[in-house]
Amino acid sequence: MSEEAFYCPLLKKDIVNSLCSNITHAAEGLISQAFVTAVSDWEKAKLTCADCGNAYWNKNNMEVPDFVQKLIDESES
Repeated sequence: MSEEAFYCPLLKKDIVNSLCSNITHAAEGLISQAFVTAVSDWEKAKLTCADCGNAYWNKNNMEVPDFVQKLIDESES
């Protein structure tokens, strides 16, 4: 069975769900960023993922991770 694929605004191409999950988990600090070789600019990744509808927290209607909340707080001050 093939994985769902969708457009990634960070990488500017269609990616499979598992790569998206790895990127968001690495941006959040749950896995090593070194594990995700497709991303070279992690500050850009954090900003892009924070606003992406495909991020796991948005797709699953979950509370946003701490790094996303911090970005929101910083943008409001």
